[in-house]
Amino acid sequence: MKLKDLPKDSLPRERFLAKGPDALSKSELLAIVLGSGIQGKNVQELAKQIIQKSGKNFLSITLDDLRKIAGVGHAKALQIVAAISLVKRFYQEGGSSSQTAFPFSRKEETFSQLQNRRYIGNKYKLADWIFSILEKECDGDSFTDIFAGTGVMAARAAARFKNVILNDFLHSNHAVYKAFFDKGDWDKEKINSTIQEYNRINGKDLPDSYFSRNFGGKYFSRSSARIIGFVRDDIEKRKSDLTEREYYVLITSLLYAIDKIANTVGHYDAYFKKTLVDDTFAMRSLLPIQVEDVEIYREDANILAKKIHTDVVYIDPPYNSRQYSRFYHLLETLTKWDKPKLYGAALKPIEENMSDYCRSTAKDKLAELVRDIDARFLVVSYNNTYASKSSSSLNKITHEEIERILSEKGKTKVFEKNYRHFNAGNTDFNNHKEFLFVTKTR
Repeated sequence: MKLKDLPKDSLPRERFLAKGPDALSKSELLAIVLGSGIQGKNVQELAKQIIQKSGKNFLSITLDDLRKIAGVGHAKALQIVAAISLVKRFYQEGGSSSQTAFPFSRKEETFSQLQNRRYIGNKYKLADWIFSILEKECDGDSFTDIFAGTGVMAARAAARFKNVILNDFLHSNHAVYKAFFDKGDWDKEKINSTIQEYNRINGKDLPDSYFSRNFGGKYFSRSSARIIGFVRDDIEKRKSDLTEREYYVLITSLLYAIDKIANTVGHYDAYFKKTLVDDTFAMRSLLPIQVEDVEIYREDANILAKKIHTDVVYIDPPYNSRQYSRFYHLLETLTKWDKPKLYGAALKPIEENMSDYCRSTAKDKLAELVRDIDARFLVVSYNNTYASKSSSSLNKITHEEIERILSEKGKTKVFEKNYRHFNAGNTDFNNHKEFLFVTKTR
């Protein structure tokens, strides 16, 4: 497969520019360093082959090691070794001040952080802008992220508010919140030891199971899929010997690990065909979020809105017809581990947790939520994909409808920022903007 045949938004350089380095796998980052492929092998396939051959010893790879890989000449090998040497030099010379010499610390390098996910609608890059407005326009002690998604907005709020409420109706997101935010006890040494056990497993030594039979050779390499299925089974077997938080930390560590090697553009609506699948499965423990008081829910946002009181509610609903429960069906299956029957080319289970915010009823559901929630400030995120050529990308609620709905609760200010949103296909849409509506309720 040639790079020109791939969707534009799946190319490493385009995705790096749109979503940053955390959205890319190791092989995609290496593809950017390499710049081009070789005869009969595009740059992504070449990068995956190099990563697969070197495994966890990549940072120690030599020119001779690389030259043994079919098709890798002296120039390509030199590019890679020089890049690794440069990174090592800066990192080593940083000493105790390595944070300034290189933009991560040794501690962070070995742990997964909350934002290290590929997820549509992720507001990590917009958080500074949103909170700069929120600081000026809102006050109070409690913050609710009622469509929490990745949880990055709640994490930012944890440094500012005493009480933080997170909610999302996906099982996988709920597991992530329980792992990163919950106050439950967990033995970090015990978790690290368990993760080290998992990382020593060789997939070639394992038999096929539910996960590898369905997803091996498609979303993941056959070897990685065997390990993933084995680890998930083992976590379930250990459940009685784990605290609730330890259980969710292990599941979340697994979710973050597979995100790095999945053969997709960042969701599970489809997988790439005829490509060399990344085979470097590795789990890491987590860096928890410190929050004074936290409440975690997995409910329909409109139902939860009737039950809670909060000073600031951040409302970031789905924007279009793409259902999150279908985009992330594989993560849902892995979290629940109910091993459902799967259908279609994308291997999805039967529908569940389908959001009305992705349907024509979206504006009515938003009006209901705004009417019912007891909050002093309403902060709504929405973008401007009203003129998209793709019907699945079209916004379900117009700018005017949002302003009208919010005006029923109080005076609303509107802020905007140029921002390229996640694009799941080849949709051509320019002048992307993110809007922030801030309402002080009467």
